Amino acid sequence: MRISLDPDDAAALRRVAEVVRGGGVIIYPTDTVYGIGGDPLNPEAVRRIAEIKGRGVEGKGGKGGKGGKPMPILVSSIERAEGMVVVSEAARMLMRAFWPGALTLVLRVREGVTLPEGVAREGKLGIRMPDHPAALRLIEACGGALIGTSANISGERPARAAGEIDGRIERMVDLVVEGGEGAGVASTVIEILDDCGAGQSAPVRIIREGAISADSIATKLAEGAPPPRPRTEFNLVVTTQRGNERACMRELSLLASGVGARVRLRRTRYPGLLTAHVDGDPFEFLKRIGPLIEEDPWDVRFIQKIVPIMKTVRTDLACIREAVVGLAGLIPADATFKVVVNKRGGTLRSSDIIREAASAISRKVDLESPQRTVQIEAIDEIAGVSVLRDEIISVTKIQERAMEG
Repeated sequence: MRISLDPDDAAALRRVAEVVRGGGVIIYPTDTVYGIGGDPLNPEAVRRIAEIKGRGVEGKGGKGGKGGKPMPILVSSIERAEGMVVVSEAARMLMRAFWPGALTLVLRVREGVTLPEGVAREGKLGIRMPDHPAALRLIEACGGALIGTSANISGERPARAAGEIDGRIERMVDLVVEGGEGAGVASTVIEILDDCGAGQSAPVRIIREGAISADSIATKLAEGAPPPRPRTEFNLVVTTQRGNERACMRELSLLASGVGARVRLRRTRYPGLLTAHVDGDPFEFLKRIGPLIEEDPWDVRFIQKIVPIMKTVRTDLACIREAVVGLAGLIPADATFKVVVNKRGGTLRSSDIIREAASAISRKVDLESPQRTVQIEAIDEIAGVSVLRDEIISVTKIQERAMEG
């Protein structure tokens, strides 16, 4: 059965959406070539499409698996993509530059999103927003996401127009949606590699060069890249009063020498904020200088607080999430936690960082009396991440306890 689709034909959109939501398989137009579509969360629809393509179901859903080529998903908006995959700053930049359009991004599947076999591989998913008004309206009517593999037997030529659709395929689907011709040039497919080191730019891998050139992608990424800066990883964040930065640096250096440690301190562009790197374990360093401060807290005049840092990454939601996932094992399964963000500079909102970090941890949140704290110190383009109990040294609190005693 065939149906002509106009983006303003609400009745036709509802009809096609009913087929998809009922587990059906359709052929529909896109900006590149005609695609075979179905609900990407419906295992039976995914299995049928794989059989129609003639390659069987391969891959292992959200966790991925080894096997054949997974099927990409087309979405109706960037926001819908963000609900399925982890969107880094580099990915968002490319989405804004080339979406809607012929660029497929391979990104990590978001935690908690479960996809049927054949859609994702090794925890990654190909995703695109097509530049086709009717297709976008159709995808939105179907829930915002639709499988978007080309309408052809694997290895054969894809259909640019409805008249080019292989009769063998048409007989195996529930509905063919006609909507003009595509450009006939496949989308460019790139993978943004996971590289969240502090001060590093995100590398990309060109999987397939299509309608958008590799040079165009490289140019766009270069436009948004920050200027080269010295590497500034740190494992301590130190606060003092405005104007006391130099005296604070001397004071902490003396404490470090008193326990046989070496600390390298650096002023930031924010008054009262220092970063530092101590050789060895920063937690062990704080355990060693803690008793010195407790012994005579009034002798410590300039240091206000010292926060130990376990890992530094780029201040990017995807990178921060990756760091939190890597440290989440330090939170016992039955423990509660909260996320604390101290942000200086950068374009991210603290609320977005908190939400991204909290969603990566399958533990109960307790904002009043948490057993662990996920501490995130974001300073311009670098963020320090830790999972803490009571390791932060607060000289003010130590002095308050001394007065009470």
